[in-house]
Amino acid sequence: MTWAYYTSLALNSSGYPIISYYDFGNEALKLAICHDAICTTSPTIRTVDNTASVGTYSSLALNSSGYPVISYFDDTHDDLKLALCNIETCTAPTRTTVDSVGDVGRHIAMALSSSNLALISYYDATNDDLKLAVCRDPACTEATFTRVDGAGDVGQFTALVLDNSSFPVISYWDVSNEALRLASYSTGANTSPPGDGLTRVGF
Repeated sequence: MTWAYYTSLALNSSGYPIISYYDFGNEALKLAICHDAICTTSPTIRTVDNTASVGTYSSLALNSSGYPVISYFDDTHDDLKLALCNIETCTAPTRTTVDSVGDVGRHIAMALSSSNLALISYYDATNDDLKLAVCRDPACTEATFTRVDGAGDVGQFTALVLDNSSFPVISYWDVSNEALRLASYSTGANTSPPGDGLTRVGF
């Protein structure tokens, strides 16, 4: 039996599911590639990372070539990581440690820009902050980091989308005030730091 936690799902150009997940028994990040729309045929199962206890909080997107890009948490080292697959079935992924400053990388959400660059929102558990990583290359070997919100204990359970101007919009939980919050940028995520016009609202 496989215990699959922290799943994330995308559909390829044929409408077939591709699923990233944490294999609890093996403490590994895995990928299931389906061969039909409802995955009745046995999917291809690929181990993307098993270098430590890795793969919780996974967030998956497909780049313009249809190859999976997965951001995830390294539970052993408390780091945010990213895996860039070389083909749809991810036989030889490039794995990068994106952020390793403190306990960072839980509650991940990710979107890809039109240039296949990842934008990742996540929780900084050391400082109780919401952070944003804007990758500078597809494998995220370089990134710009921004503390989006640091007013109290904020940043868990994030969700991220890009608006019509490719600016990040992030929803998240404010533990201190028991409130849903939303952060959006009025200037681009490709500036450094990403955007001067940050707006935060609570509900």
